[in-house]
Amino acid sequence: MQQTSPSSSKLLKKPLVVVLRGCTQSAETIAEQSGWDKLAEKNNFYVLYPQQKLINILIYVLIGLILVILVKMVAKPIQFMP
Repeated sequence: MQQTSPSSSKLLKKPLVVVLRGCTQSAETIAEQSGWDKLAEKNNFYVLYPQQKLINILIYVLIGLILVILVKMVAKPIQFMP
């Protein structure tokens, strides 16, 4: 993965493409597999591969599970009239 210095005068003249990926993929893996870097070099644009820490993903999943459990505990079943 190539990194460019922000001091470059060309930095402001190139478009930026942000590559989103699945939670289980790393930024490095998607960069290697996607081919975006080659396209960016050929077509003169920058590519950004956001990366988050695994702990953040686990926290979001845990919060989601807790919310589902709480909703099921609090929500009353809907009864339809015959």
